[in-house]
Amino acid sequence: TELAQAELWLGYVAGLVDEGLNDIGIEASMAKLSASDLAMKAADMCVQLHGGYGYIRAYRAERLLRDAKITQIWEGTNQIHRQLIGRSFARQA
Repeated sequence: TELAQAELWLGYVAGLVDEGLNDIGIEASMAKLSASDLAMKAADMCVQLHGGYGYIRAYRAERLLRDAKITQIWEGTNQIHRQLIGRSFARQA
C-alpha cells in the first residue's frame, strides 16, 4: 500500500542519516513528497466521509485537513520537490 511504501522510504532515509551521509537531499525530498501527499489524500477522504460537517471546526476532520495541507508547504512546496527530483533523474540519464 501507499502507507507502507511511505514508511519504508522514510526508514531508508533515516538509515542514511544514521550512517552519517550528508548528500541525501533527493532521497529526503522523495520521503517528504510521498508522506505529505499521502497525508493530504487521507485527510481529504476523511473530510469527504463527513460531508459538509468535515469543514466545520467542531469536527476533527477539518483540523486534519489543515494540518495535512501545511505538510505540503513546509520545507519547500511539493511542486519544488517534484522539480528537484525530476532534475536529479534528468542528470542521471
